[in-house]
Amino acid sequence: MPFSSVLGASSVIKPGVCTSTTRPTVPYEGQLIYETDTDRVAAYNGSAWVGFDTTWQTYTPTYAGFTVGNATVVARYIEIGKFGYAYVSITLGSTSSVSSSVAMTISNPSTMALAGVGATTPIGQAEFRDTGTNSFSGIVGYASTTTVQPRNFSVSGSLIVEATSIISNIPFTWTNGDIIFAHWFYHKA
Repeated sequence: MPFSSVLGASSVIKPGVCTSTTRPTVPYEGQLIYETDTDRVAAYNGSAWVGFDTTWQTYTPTYAGFTVGNATVVARYIEIGKFGYAYVSITLGSTSSVSSSVAMTISNPSTMALAGVGATTPIGQAEFRDTGTNSFSGIVGYASTTTVQPRNFSVSGSLIVEATSIISNIPFTWTNGDIIFAHWFYHKA
């Protein structure tokens, strides 16, 4: 039998292809597999299989300084090893509200590793849309190991002077139909 008949996509032997329950029993460090039942790529790190989940996951964020009410929320993330990317889009409803005194924070899908950074250290971007009038730009910064904080750029003349916390009247008075969009990168702890 020629070698091309033994290996390849249409052959009996498919190197690295298995299911989550039929992984190699004696893997070697650095070995890669593709699980057909989970559509996931994984690598063996010498002691465990580490998944590279290449599909978007949904999650339900928790908030400080924001009441969801009947808002429309879309929240997704993807993690590959210790690298993550998340986005949250919130369209305020008639019963949604932004606090007048507590800065808005959004929970991250996973606990993050922090390296001496704060809420003004940008890890992502934010956009705040006052429906029918203006859009405002900002950053997403670390708030804690489990939360991020969308912040609006404050402008003085032609200069951005700081990134301010989102509250009920910053960057505008929040009402039904207004949109908060934030996306950021993070390093899992």
